Amino acid sequence: MLALLLLLLLTFLCASTQAKAEEAEAKLIEEETARRVEQEVQKRVRAALESDAFLHSLQTRMDAERKALTDKMLAEVAREVEEEKKKQLEKALAELPPPDIAAHTAAPPPPTPPP
Repeated sequence: MLALLLLLLLTFLCASTQAKAEEAEAKLIEEETARRVEQEVQKRVRAALESDAFLHSLQTRMDAERKALTDKMLAEVAREVEEEKKKQLEKALAELPPPDIAAHTAAPPPPTPPP
């Protein structure tokens, strides 16, 4: 009976050790696979980022954005200039003396006789 128990214990221990070894091997395989996949992804991304097509596309987008920003800034400056002109005109008109209403309602001077 004792021999049978020892045999069962040894079988269990061996099975447990084998299962742990298989687990460790699976984990190593998973880590190696993840490392290789990461390397391949980095390689492809680097190649894509350095390609002429990508660089050209990036330059085109940057140029378009730069133009849009420039146009927006110019429109803003033009709007500000117009607002300032309007303010200055209103200020200048406010500083003018009021018109002489009597001068405008009086009869026009008689025409001068011809020589």
